[in-house]
Amino acid sequence: MAAMWMTRSELLQTLSEFAGHKAGLALSRAQLVEHLPEAELEGDLELARRLRSEELDEMVRELLYRLGAIASPPGLDPTLALHAKYHRDANALEIVRLIMDESFECAKRSLLGEAGAGAGPIDITPIAVRATQAFGARGLAMFHEYEALLREHMHGSILSSFRRVEWSNVEQLEDLFVKACVTPVHGTFIDQRYIDYLERNPGDLDGMHWRNFEALTAEFFSREGCKVELGEGQGDGGIDVRVWRQPDPDGLAPTILVQCKRQKQKVGQIIVKSLWADVVHEGAESGLIVTTSALQPGAEKLALARGYAVTAADRSALVRWLEALRTPGAGVSLVE
Repeated sequence: MAAMWMTRSELLQTLSEFAGHKAGLALSRAQLVEHLPEAELEGDLELARRLRSEELDEMVRELLYRLGAIASPPGLDPTLALHAKYHRDANALEIVRLIMDESFECAKRSLLGEAGAGAGPIDITPIAVRATQAFGARGLAMFHEYEALLREHMHGSILSSFRRVEWSNVEQLEDLFVKACVTPVHGTFIDQRYIDYLERNPGDLDGMHWRNFEALTAEFFSREGCKVELGEGQGDGGIDVRVWRQPDPDGLAPTILVQCKRQKQKVGQIIVKSLWADVVHEGAESGLIVTTSALQPGAEKLALARGYAVTAADRSALVRWLEALRTPGAGVSLVE
């Protein structure tokens, strides 16, 4: 494989550029070091090292994985991954071989510029057609599995400009933790890139700016199809998010009143009592405490004993929310 000499400064710049292009996030040197501890990024910036192209590719894939930009860590290419998965299934291996052959034909047509294929997209729909014709529903299902693996592979590759989302700007990762990001470019309340990052790094929920934590909660209910009102933050009376199950409530009371508690200590009785008082005052159906910790046992018992319609979404619930909100892979065209 080809090799190159790069100084540590050049390597850091290269990794930063790929993070910006593929993940849409700008990282500081310290953040690059943190997410790639095995890459030897600390030390003399002018020290040069010899890197094979596949080493750099794997380094970039690992970085994108740790940022949440790709779903799987570096591994086999798509056809080999399918072959490894189905190596004991003779019928499936026939489908894999067809997919491999048709993939080669698609790539050849693109390289030769047949039917305008060299103009940009690589059309892989002929693979779907052939797989369906030869193997029916299972062939189509395995094509979709291959297509998802291929998009993931191309999104993480240094050899391809393809990216799953055409980010219109680059966001500073540091902003997630140090300031309220009030105008998301890719999202309603919080930027999708921060969601993808947090899904891969849920421990950083504790360190994110409190306003962004509220925005994450609002984003979840908004994507559930609810009407959502994010409070003003300071001086919002303790209600951080109001949720209506109906998309057009027409003056109806909120369905859920939400308090967000990004904290390590468990939430106590005072918060439960206060939220229930607000539920009664506004005529809402229930209250929800969204927290990175949990309710104190005494607070849970209080709500149960007094019949308070107040529940909590704890850290495990937040992790499930992030899994539901992360960027999906979709489509069948690859843009080079």
